[in-house]
Amino acid sequence: MSFATGPGVDVQTLLASNAHEIKNLVGQLTLALDRLALDGEPARGVRLLARRIGDRMVQLLTLYKLQGERLSPRIESNFPADFIDELALEARSLAAGRVAVESVPTRAEDFWFFDRELAQMAMLNALHNALAYAREKIVLSASVREGYLVLGVEDDGGGFPEQVLASQSQAFVGAGCNGTGLGLYFADVVAKAHVNRGREGRLVLANRAPNRGTSFELWLP
Repeated sequence: MSFATGPGVDVQTLLASNAHEIKNLVGQLTLALDRLALDGEPARGVRLLARRIGDRMVQLLTLYKLQGERLSPRIESNFPADFIDELALEARSLAAGRVAVESVPTRAEDFWFFDRELAQMAMLNALHNALAYAREKIVLSASVREGYLVLGVEDDGGGFPEQVLASQSQAFVGAGCNGTGLGLYFADVVAKAHVNRGREGRLVLANRAPNRGTSFELWLP
């Protein structure tokens, strides 16, 4: 149950790109704090930026530890319903009423074996991106399809750029929406680190009907 960076993926480039994105996010946070001080702008945008910076820092540390090593998940029994409920609470707290957050009744097994910490890191990154781009609604879900646990985040934002949908895992870097694409690369690494009975996890991205937003799915065997 392990995964190493794929051929052609230079970890030093990933680390440098992630550091650059963190610098940009810190700049945005500084501007948001300035606006907050001047005109009392709602704090939700500042909190979300802080969460996104935290996402990048965690990914940076994980990628650093991944250099020359293999990512080995700690597989334990988890409850998908509880997992999704916790994400929904985080989303509603950060949304502060700006967008609706729905949790689809969980169509999954009572428990599933996966690395909760890694899955949470991948899903929180997707959730925080959805909060940044959603217009009115975010939907979180868990279901079992084709023998996989599918953890999903949907939003009604502008959708993924076509180059992201056309990318292989290592090509996510540099192809992201207003970012480096490292969050997607990281989620792909997390998915593929999960292997069970010869089946490997995967990341599935899609744009919903025209102008209806994005679908992010983490498939865990």
